Amino acid sequence: MRIDVQKSVAQATLSAVLADSVGDEAYQKSIESAGSETQSKKLDLSGSGSATQRKKSWQVKDGEVELHLAMGPATGKFTNNLFEWIRAEQFSNAPAVHWDWSNIHKLIESGEITADSIEDAHAIVREFLRRYTRRDLIEASIARKLLIAPRLAIADLATSPHFAARGIFNPVTTTDGAQQTIVGLPVQFTPAGADAPTRAAPLAGEHTQEIEAEIATAAAPAAAPEPAQIAPFEGLKVLDLSWVVAGPMVGRVLADFGATVVRVESSKRVDAARVLTPFEGGQRGLERSAVFHNCNAGKLGVTLDLAKQDALGVLRDLVRWCDVIVESYSFGTMKKWGLDYEALRAINPGVVLVSSTLMGQSGPYAPLAGFGNLGSAMSGIQALAGWPDRAPRGPFGPYTDYVGPRFGLTALIAALDARHETGQGMHIDVSQAECGLQFLGPQMADYFATGRALSASGNDDAAMYPHGVYACAQDAPLQAKWIAIAVQSQDAWRKLAPMIGLGALADFALEQRRAEREQIEQALAQWCSARTAAEGESVLQKQGVAAHRVTSFRDFAQDAQLIHDQHILTFPNASTGAAHAEASRYRLSKTPAKTANAGPLMGEHNRQVLRDILGYSSERCDALEQAGLLA
Repeated sequence: MRIDVQKSVAQATLSAVLADSVGDEAYQKSIESAGSETQSKKLDLSGSGSATQRKKSWQVKDGEVELHLAMGPATGKFTNNLFEWIRAEQFSNAPAVHWDWSNIHKLIESGEITADSIEDAHAIVREFLRRYTRRDLIEASIARKLLIAPRLAIADLATSPHFAARGIFNPVTTTDGAQQTIVGLPVQFTPAGADAPTRAAPLAGEHTQEIEAEIATAAAPAAAPEPAQIAPFEGLKVLDLSWVVAGPMVGRVLADFGATVVRVESSKRVDAARVLTPFEGGQRGLERSAVFHNCNAGKLGVTLDLAKQDALGVLRDLVRWCDVIVESYSFGTMKKWGLDYEALRAINPGVVLVSSTLMGQSGPYAPLAGFGNLGSAMSGIQALAGWPDRAPRGPFGPYTDYVGPRFGLTALIAALDARHETGQGMHIDVSQAECGLQFLGPQMADYFATGRALSASGNDDAAMYPHGVYACAQDAPLQAKWIAIAVQSQDAWRKLAPMIGLGALADFALEQRRAEREQIEQALAQWCSARTAAEGESVLQKQGVAAHRVTSFRDFAQDAQLIHDQHILTFPNASTGAAHAEASRYRLSKTPAKTANAGPLMGEHNRQVLRDILGYSSERCDALEQAGLLA
């Protein structure tokens, strides 16, 4: 297996790396001008806040919260709920509080509502929020179905009643008997399939003799015949009830490696991924989103109006057919439909259910709905991404939407392995916030042990210096403007120091270099500004100094390695002519990924799935369609 960091990290751009390939010029320009006055006036019509530049600070009584005024048919209702609360409190009766945010994007595109009008709405919300604490607002978000979450810091995470109820922080015992507290498992299993760790990480060589003795007494494995080379998930049947990114990316990997994945959605509640930029040809449309195609390539698409009981009957037939269900509905939705895990197990005892939600299936904050930007806030990521003297910037897009699928997929493979042995299914509870917490494991352990709390530190790194991003010269408007440099070792510093005119400091160790930060930063800035990012990258890499230009979407599409690996796929598409997606992040030597198609058109495979998979007659399919159930 080969896993490339470049391809894996590209997933965290929310398919923005495909902007050049799909021909969305407007989107590329909006990103290239990010942070400018022009961009600050540009409206985000995505619905999820994925394109919002994090310039605004939502201050409350005791800190900050994460909030996006969502719009469009998929998510505008959350903003309507917020303004309904504002009206109920008689805080404002301005025109903005009466807009229908489910349809507001049409008024924005027609010019009836301007960027300045949206700013007026933001101002109302900003003043309204100042009346409340973070605890007030998370409780209101749950009660009123809002998209608001507190930006938690390290100390907040440690004392969170939700994480305490979920048991995410586990006590462990070190070799010398001392007690430590660490972050536990990223997912939870029902029935219990894995125990939280009870001992600390081993000392160097602590178990060498034990392992050597075990190896010495172990019987040599019998030679096994070479297995037939079939795709890892060949024959696996998957019902995909997820939407946007976090859930669909699990099904995408399964489809890439042989599984039959049937994705159920509805035109009555449009998947927010279908309205996310970039778009094929730069034209907005439900069949044109690169995000949707990227997350759902290789799947079969079925539409069902699950608000109707007869459509739920079709869904239950799909439950009987499948081995795996992946769902990412709001907490309680599956139970409301009579399809919680116990009900599903009664229909199909061997089914493995993967539930991906913001906060998990238990605990006081389980009902909190939202996207990965809220998950990032609740897992401490938002508060740590930025500079110490400014408001938190947060990572690009819904960060935990990219993290959760990796843990969910790994847990699913483990559950399938257990099912192979026992014949029994399992419920996998994936909490985006807890998956995000895994990336703060050392910092949380340090806080519990010492009381020290990590805070935002810009581009600084605890183990490397210099470590930052520096402005470069430009010969052309679309060239990379910046270069990232990371000095990982003393040897790399000895090579870099004379290049930037600081040969006298070449033998300085890490902390000595930090003490000369002002001088080093000035020298690096001068050196970088005298050459293009490509020139600087070439010179530094030849000397063994880790450096790379900050690439644009055009650079990504033209990257020689990605072209060699055929990473950007193009498919024929009945609606758009062509659709694009990235290839699998995983490269297997004997059973490479095969992606059959782009994301399905709305209801594209209704008849194929109902007839060929469920065995329905043509007459029954006609009746379902005439009754409006296939919508």
